[in-house]
Amino acid sequence: MKHFNLFGRAWPIAPICLTFLASTLWPEMELLAPSLPAIKDFFNISDALVQNLLSFNFFGFFMGVLFAGPLCDNLGRKKTCVIGTLLFLIASLMACFSNDFYLLTLARFLQGITVTAPIIAGFAMLLDITKGVNQLFWISTSSACITLCMAIAPLIGSFINSEFGFKANLWAIFIAAFIGILPVIFWVPETLPKEHKKPLKFKAVFSDYFKLLKNWEFMGLSLVISSLPAAYWIYTGISALYMVDHLGMDTKLFGIYQGPIVATFAFFSITMNKFYKKYGLTICLLTGFMAMFLGTSALLILSVLGIESALMTTFFMMFFVGGMVPANCLLFPSALNKVPLNLQGSAQSIISALRLLLTTIGTSILGLFYSGPFLPIAILLFMIFFLSSLVLWFLRKDLSSSSEESVMMSAH
Repeated sequence: MKHFNLFGRAWPIAPICLTFLASTLWPEMELLAPSLPAIKDFFNISDALVQNLLSFNFFGFFMGVLFAGPLCDNLGRKKTCVIGTLLFLIASLMACFSNDFYLLTLARFLQGITVTAPIIAGFAMLLDITKGVNQLFWISTSSACITLCMAIAPLIGSFINSEFGFKANLWAIFIAAFIGILPVIFWVPETLPKEHKKPLKFKAVFSDYFKLLKNWEFMGLSLVISSLPAAYWIYTGISALYMVDHLGMDTKLFGIYQGPIVATFAFFSITMNKFYKKYGLTICLLTGFMAMFLGTSALLILSVLGIESALMTTFFMMFFVGGMVPANCLLFPSALNKVPLNLQGSAQSIISALRLLLTTIGTSILGLFYSGPFLPIAILLFMIFFLSSLVLWFLRKDLSSSSEESVMMSAH
């Protein structure tokens, strides 16, 4: 593995390039979200229709994530990563030049399908070239960098939209991906040997998925892991319309309210392993669910009372997002332990796909009922929290409280 020297230390080039690529791809929704009110006004469409830009993007991601893994094993990691990114760039150009809303929606759908290839292939390459303690370091570092970029992206997106218009937000997504893939093309080698490549057999792939769908313990934990981040993504998609359109907030200020929520998730994601080692699984989960109960209950009460406040909404969303981190991080190894080793790759795809499917469904349902006030959002958040709590309560005896190695994951 090639290295370069910085501050008297040799740093491996490939993991840095792959972390950089992931950090440029993951925040695309956060870059676009601040421009949704402007898109709505430009095309003269309803709140429900503009939400389709997110719903179709998530649905595309859902479809792509089911096939990206098998393609990585068949074509090779780097080839899948580069081809997928090039297709994502073409879809992004299509979005940039779209003057018809339905064409823009199609472009967002294609962006969702194609971006899964570099995201999954990039992570596979990172796992291939790092081992042991070094691997844990790069997984946590990559997760931290991605989340930091997601925290900064709403600020950048708000500035771009207010200064240059929503088309510039679409161009920002294209430019970020273009810059991100260049180091991978030149400095990251293929990590999958030719002799390890597998034939592309979709029948076998779907057979594995069907086995996982019948495993109710795995699916129950996956539902909890998937539904809570989905709730946050649903909020992220509607928050710009709520704060800018309904509350009349200046677009430039939107990122200031979005950033602290993502920063809360980033902080607890980075430190969760320390909390887990000190307090154990049960205490971490109970504390997290109590925080989510406080956040969702407060948001629901404020909405019922007709109190619409960007500051209060942000404050209690921080409780919800911070509270979901223990479940998001610590239940992941428990879920994977419920399936055989040879199905764990497919199991990770199921979790990602389920998260995206729930986000798509939730965003579509919210689009039907949302008309400005926060109440429909608060009800949806509380229902997702309640159902997740109920599922976890029924599965409490199946959770392993042994000293499992926590797998830290990103929110998107």
